[in-house]
Amino acid sequence: MATETLNLDEAYRYCEALMRKRESNFSLGFQFLPEDKKRAIHVVYAFCRFVDDVSDEAGDGTGAGDPRALLGRWTEELDRVYRKGEATHPISAALLDVLKRYPIPRDGFQELVDGCVRDQEFKRYPDFKTLTGYCDLVATSIAKVSLPVYGFKADPRVLKHGRDLSFAFQLTNILRDVSEDLERGRVYLPLEDFTQFGLTPESVVSGACDPAKLEAFYRFEGARCEEYFKSGWEVLEYLESDSRPCVKVMWAAYHRLLEKILADPRQSLKAQTILTPSDKTAITESLQNRASS
Repeated sequence: MATETLNLDEAYRYCEALMRKRESNFSLGFQFLPEDKKRAIHVVYAFCRFVDDVSDEAGDGTGAGDPRALLGRWTEELDRVYRKGEATHPISAALLDVLKRYPIPRDGFQELVDGCVRDQEFKRYPDFKTLTGYCDLVATSIAKVSLPVYGFKADPRVLKHGRDLSFAFQLTNILRDVSEDLERGRVYLPLEDFTQFGLTPESVVSGACDPAKLEAFYRFEGARCEEYFKSGWEVLEYLESDSRPCVKVMWAAYHRLLEKILADPRQSLKAQTILTPSDKTAITESLQNRASS
């Protein structure tokens, strides 16, 4: 489908619908952005969500349904957008319009695609260094593509703190999805961490392990996440003021999710931990109360 046949309003609605369909914890914060930034971040999120879904869904091996082949097509689409100013998909059509106002670097999107390709090749991570390489592709990339929309002071520290905030979110997601990922044959938590506590991924998910070891394991993983949350909070100092409420809410949402996981690791392994409507209301009302005081 050529760019001229893609209606821009429809392209933006497509991106917003994809965001709403997934009910991401990110979207809790997006509502606090000014309208143009909100529309832009919906497009950024839609790209990230779409390629991540391609990576997660099993292909049929024919090429048309092969995740690696589909991800390769998105590399081609990025080339069209950034080099030719053309688009063949509603997301990229909306992205072309967003790029007129926000200088989002191509490499941020490409790194995310590369990370999703790696997801097809690496099923287990031996140590945190290896996991960090993966997170730099799928998490730091999110900071790279979202920060230009939020707006920020020109300071080299902004990307460092933005990276750490993205790491905090990614590591929290990994802790949330331990059981679901193992069902897919994937283990993201470093294998060296399981070994350190005398555990295996299988024993953790099945519950056939010492409860004390499990608690210690989750405290260890939680402490690592907390360090990234602490550094990630510092990014607020560098953001444009009208973007800070959004990022504060996202920080609070993911931090609350981490707290719930750590409060009951066994339950989090039985059913994916989520934020309840009352959790979300408490987070947003807290921000609104602070803003009015």
